[in-house]
Amino acid sequence: MIHEINSVLVRVRVRKLLVVLILVFAISSTVGCIQGGTRELVSEEEAREIVYDYVVNMYQYREYNGTNLVPGLALKLGCEDCYGFVYTFDVQPSDKLPGVVTGFKVDIEVESGTVNKTWITEIRRNVTSNILEIGEFCGWSTNGSCTIGSDCIKGGCSGQVCQSRLEEPIITTCEWIDCYSASTYGLECMCADGQCRWIKQGS
Repeated sequence: MIHEINSVLVRVRVRKLLVVLILVFAISSTVGCIQGGTRELVSEEEAREIVYDYVVNMYQYREYNGTNLVPGLALKLGCEDCYGFVYTFDVQPSDKLPGVVTGFKVDIEVESGTVNKTWITEIRRNVTSNILEIGEFCGWSTNGSCTIGSDCIKGGCSGQVCQSRLEEPIITTCEWIDCYSASTYGLECMCADGQCRWIKQGS
């Protein structure tokens, strides 16, 4: 009789211990999931610093000696730490850019501390006659390095940029201006003297 009672008590204690262990495991798993799923939100000021670093390291800012970087509008977007920023900057005169381009406007979206989308617009002064060496063509070249013609490709949404395929892709806004049409001016994106440039067809 005593032996049976002891057996029952042992079984009860084992069951209680199992229940406790299951509860402990469930609670620890839940806490772990909560801790693993939380993250620190990125503030607007932190997002702005991320955007500033992004802009000053952009191809257009580095290669064309960007100056006068001006922050513009800041917007709070759909998610908790999603922001939109606008920056503009001037560029120095360069044989890599047509004379009408005086700077760039950059619209950037940041989501959770990461640059998500970027739109780049050329800031231009009015096109007048004799501004450009090649008629009134208003595309431009990066003068990227090349060894053969196939190293040179058209970049930009409207194909207005002649660049090397070895360079970072040039991203521009999608807009069309008649003076972007290289074929109208008899131009091709070609390798000349080790640089990708717009060259007269047949030259």
